[in-house]
Amino acid sequence: MDFNNRVFLFLAALLSGYALYSIGDSAGNFFDQFLFYAGYIAMILFSFAIIIVGLARFLNQYK
Repeated sequence: MDFNNRVFLFLAALLSGYALYSIGDSAGNFFDQFLFYAGYIAMILFSFAIIIVGLARFLNQYK
């Protein structure tokens, strides 16, 4: 697994999740609420992905 490229991919996905969260935060109809929750869930998932990849990268140096 190429850790350098994966970290930037997950950071980009985290930023896009924040963008969805920000778009959906200011409106009240169903679609905007969907964007709000989809962005919130994406931020949570990709935060865990960044933590896992970071730990794997850290522990990979001890092989």
